[in-house]
Amino acid sequence: MRTTPLPMAPTRARRSRRRQGGVATLIVVMLIFFVVSLAAAYASRNLIFEQRTSTNQYHSTQSLEAAEAGLEWALTMLNSGRIGDDCQPTNDLTKSNFRDRFLNLDKNPASATFGRSTPDPGGMLNSAWAACSSDGATWTCTCAGAALTPASLPTGVAAFSVRFLNNWNFPVNTPGLVHVEVNGCTSYNVGCVTAVAGDAGYQDCHSTLCSLAVLYSAVKSPPTAALTAWQSVTGPLAVYNQDTASGGIAIHAGGAVGGPGLVFGGPPGTPVTASMLVRDNDPALSGLDADAGGCNYCTFSSTFGLRPDTYHRQPAMATVDCSATCAAADVNNVLAAGRSGMVWLKGAGGLTLSNAADIIGAAGSPVVLVIDGPLTITAAATSAATIYGLVYAPSASLASGQIRGALVSASTVVGSGAGGQVSYDATALSQLSVLAGSYVKVPGSWRDFP
Repeated sequence: MRTTPLPMAPTRARRSRRRQGGVATLIVVMLIFFVVSLAAAYASRNLIFEQRTSTNQYHSTQSLEAAEAGLEWALTMLNSGRIGDDCQPTNDLTKSNFRDRFLNLDKNPASATFGRSTPDPGGMLNSAWAACSSDGATWTCTCAGAALTPASLPTGVAAFSVRFLNNWNFPVNTPGLVHVEVNGCTSYNVGCVTAVAGDAGYQDCHSTLCSLAVLYSAVKSPPTAALTAWQSVTGPLAVYNQDTASGGIAIHAGGAVGGPGLVFGGPPGTPVTASMLVRDNDPALSGLDADAGGCNYCTFSSTFGLRPDTYHRQPAMATVDCSATCAAADVNNVLAAGRSGMVWLKGAGGLTLSNAADIIGAAGSPVVLVIDGPLTITAAATSAATIYGLVYAPSASLASGQIRGALVSASTVVGSGAGGQVSYDATALSQLSVLAGSYVKVPGSWRDFP
């Protein structure tokens, strides 16, 4: 009979080896676990750091983008019309436009600082802030010109404020030059939006952007003659230029000047027969190209320094549809909106004044009128009908009325009946030169810093 031997009981040495092997395995596992834990902790630390960095970068970008938006908004508002305290367009004639609210410009033509920023009565810098905050969908703004308070705007998720610094202490004191400072924040906080770059005391991420803005003049080089015509000028008309600084030229024409009833005069003491009062048949003027949208060497570009289509696209330019004939009321309705005094009458209908009450502009508020169609002032308008400023038209027919500033025609000027009157007004043209136009950023002038 075959029997199976029983297993031998483990010896003490074998049991000891097994015990030591288990301890070693446990130690190795613990070491591996420790290393994995260190790796996980390090990875988690990097993740948290990256998350915080991303959050900071997001807030920094958000505040900088708010500042960028504020700069573009400020330039747009400088070229806009009449607004309410909420910065929205208004028909309330007691309200002014953004430019008059926030730019402290010297508007006295007799002043040595005419057209330049002047110090505020309370100090060197303009303390008035305009500000806006966004809830992520819409912007709410304040243009009241008063000191900002916590209740001025909702907190929102982004905000900016704008102020304009006087330029009198700049190296070059240029008329129309202003310094724009914009603060961008991740929410509306008075301490943040009114802080100067580098100031602390608020929790919101803060970016400041500065830029120079300059007025691109509506009339860069005012005409030196009361009446300028590419072709002929025919009376009856009365044309005067008593300004010695401009040369005292009454009429400058590329064609013939004459006709019954034509009266012209220059500075006091100048003989009426003096040749300097009239420059006719000027080949330099008649040699200009005919006006066209993109003409570079034509009557229009020589007057305004830009091609017609470029000049028309200026942000501050107001346009009136004159496909049918426009009247003074159509122009005055646009001017009442508080624009910068530049109006383009678009269309072949032109402008007709036929009433004694037809007055466009004022002695202290001249305008620039660019007319696509003919300018006509009928006898019914009488001499009371007046346009203050610079008028540009393809042709003009004047049976009465007055133009106080200057008239430029891309073809002929014809008088009839009693005839109209054109008087050179150097003050009005100076006002248009340094106060009217569009504000644009000076290239290379902006800089941003957190």
